[in-house]
Amino acid sequence: LETNMTVITVVGIEDPLRPSVPGAIAECHKAGIDVRMCTGDALTTAVAIAKGCRILRGSDLGEGGQPKTGFAMTGAEFDDRVHLKDSSKPETVRRVFDPEINDAVDRLAEPFLLDEAGNKVLDQKIFDDLWPTLRVLARCQPEDKLALVRGMRKSRVFLDEARCAALVNDHGIRIFPDYQVVAVTGDG
Repeated sequence: LETNMTVITVVGIEDPLRPSVPGAIAECHKAGIDVRMCTGDALTTAVAIAKGCRILRGSDLGEGGQPKTGFAMTGAEFDDRVHLKDSSKPETVRRVFDPEINDAVDRLAEPFLLDEAGNKVLDQKIFDDLWPTLRVLARCQPEDKLALVRGMRKSRVFLDEARCAALVNDHGIRIFPDYQVVAVTGDG
């Protein structure tokens, strides 16, 4: 172990947004397209990027410029909230959201309920309560993105006129008036 050392410098790097990104997001918003970001980045990093490119708009932010509840979360929190658990089985080690560190950890938790094909069972009602305001999904895995897409495609939120009106009044969010059209892109 080394001793009697002095830190000379700490270096950080930033991968800046391309200049065209905020304008492209604004064009999407004007066209009625709601942009969501699913990323492997840490929640703090993802929120900073989403603010910079205006995926998170001023109306999505609360005190101190932080996203309002439900507008940004980790994949682990999303996974835990939208999938049913199987209380008939013993706890298992799996990814869970730890609010104390605002990130995912592996620990003992109730296992997810699985369908006949071995897929996690989505609680569509809870999912429908969550997805309209969700803008940023950080530290997410491919299965989180797939759950988001599948859940949005099955969603019937558009049929709930009172809920749609409340989303417009409370958040300026307009829900497409039919089953949701979902497009996914990536850098990989």
